[in-house]
Amino acid sequence: MDFTDRLASKYQSVFTLPSTRSLAVALFAIGTAISSLVYLIALGPQSIYFGIIDGACALTVGSAISAILVAQSSKKGGILTLRRAMAVMLFSLFLMGIGLFVGGVSAHVFKDATVLERVYFVSCGLLVAFQFIILSAASDLRGVGLAAMSIVQPSSILALHIVLLFAYGNVSDVNLLTGLAGFFAMSLISYAIARWYRCQIEKVGKKIVGVDSFSLLKAFMNALVLDVPAHIEGVLKSVSVTKDVEVRVMTFNTKNGQGAIAAPLTHPGPFRNVGGATLPTNIARAFLAKKVCPVVFHTPTTHDTDLVSSADVELVVQQIVSMVRPGGVATASKPVAVKKGDVTITCQILGGVPLVVITRSPVPTEDLPQEVHDICIKKLVEKGYSDGIVVDAHNTMEKDCLPFSEADKHNLEAGLEDALVEARKHFAKVYVGFHNTNIDKYGKSDGIGGGGVMALVTSVEGEKAAFISIDGNNMVSGLREKIHSELMQSGYAVAEVATTDTHVVTGLARGEGYHTLGAAIPETTIIKKVVESVREAESEMSECLVNFSKQTIPQLHLLGGNGIELLWNVTDRSIKVAKSGLGVAIFGLIVFGTLIYAVI
Repeated sequence: MDFTDRLASKYQSVFTLPSTRSLAVALFAIGTAISSLVYLIALGPQSIYFGIIDGACALTVGSAISAILVAQSSKKGGILTLRRAMAVMLFSLFLMGIGLFVGGVSAHVFKDATVLERVYFVSCGLLVAFQFIILSAASDLRGVGLAAMSIVQPSSILALHIVLLFAYGNVSDVNLLTGLAGFFAMSLISYAIARWYRCQIEKVGKKIVGVDSFSLLKAFMNALVLDVPAHIEGVLKSVSVTKDVEVRVMTFNTKNGQGAIAAPLTHPGPFRNVGGATLPTNIARAFLAKKVCPVVFHTPTTHDTDLVSSADVELVVQQIVSMVRPGGVATASKPVAVKKGDVTITCQILGGVPLVVITRSPVPTEDLPQEVHDICIKKLVEKGYSDGIVVDAHNTMEKDCLPFSEADKHNLEAGLEDALVEARKHFAKVYVGFHNTNIDKYGKSDGIGGGGVMALVTSVEGEKAAFISIDGNNMVSGLREKIHSELMQSGYAVAEVATTDTHVVTGLARGEGYHTLGAAIPETTIIKKVVESVREAESEMSECLVNFSKQTIPQLHLLGGNGIELLWNVTDRSIKVAKSGLGVAIFGLIVFGTLIYAVI
């Protein structure tokens, strides 16, 4: 799994939560359990009823009120919906429960009811540090607003607790004035320690990329949770490089309409709707809007060529759509498939321009490097072709992928040589059909983007080929072979199924952060839909004119070789600093909490 997928997976895992109703039930159950247990330990069975009431009212209701207020404040910016705010309050109760448990045991040992109440006041103050850190990372609150919201949960709990102390006549167990003074003192100290802790983490990002780590975290969260990519695109642009990008389009003009292959020499990514992640899907949609049936292919490229700006993506899409041309050449070669070692090359010369599709399936393979594209173009030129479309099928995935080796490169060159020699033996009139469809009931969270299943079929003197591209990010190992077998049985001499490597599906699932095709969508469903699409394309087949064009788009912002590694380093080092600083922060909170407890 590459840096971008690891980043998306790391941030996405933060937001996998139970339902709001489940969190509300947990809040009530845990708040009641904590308080009843603590009062039972501290003061015996006669106090368990007060503990139950205090847990249900002070801990639970106080936390629920806080969750509502935090969620309301987050509507102006941030990810803390009611559901997430309730999860934060639930975790706060766990932390407070630890302090109360210590207080309950101490009260039992020393036979002193005031011990628990004093710990209660101090524990509420301790929560301020946790609330401040969470709200700093997950909301746009700053200054006084951030400080005020950080104290909402502890002060709500304490206010309701004091009311219950009066109602049950237990107020004599604590000196309210000194208790409140201790709470506010502990709150101030917690706030100061939390600010120090945040500052240590912020320094990491500022040092590496010039953006503090909390701002970077919020930028990722805005993209992953709110689908607002502008913030993270700004950060990515600051570490990007500018470079010219080639885009290739092959148009098929038939009496039944137009179809087009798009093959931009840039990688889809980094994730979700950030930068070029949407590129394959957007190209497909733009073609469809112009009544052009799309076949979007992934070229041999890696994440260093990710577009980092949505504006650049739109520029590329517009350029590609403008390259759809009428007219062209009416002939093509017969399709050829050659396998050398682990490398399979599918090749057909369409309108005088070779279409080359490369796979190592069933060997698990991630992105083929751009060097593969350069090797192929060099070989095409040697064989007398001015250009061509080179496709990384990106169609087999397991947990551990094997890199494209030197042996694979030699096999690629030899296989392409043989394929080109065989293909140029016979040219004739070409018939082409195309079809595009979606897989009903499945979407991005299942691993498929809006481009759906895109099929192109060709026939030269009755010898048929099928080229399929599915708008997903790789396929489970073996699925490509099953589809290939089905199409061979349907009379196709040559067939290849590829994925676009779209990254709109990333950051949406547990584990690696996305579902490869065949993981969430049943394989049988995918196979059936592909076969249906190919048959539909074949039913629309007619004489065709093939038109090829290539354009270079200057000075696009690409992630570059170090960009995503820098961001990963910020994330990784920030987590390490957070872990190391956490011990210091906790020690400081315990020391100051103990001192304040002794005073009150």
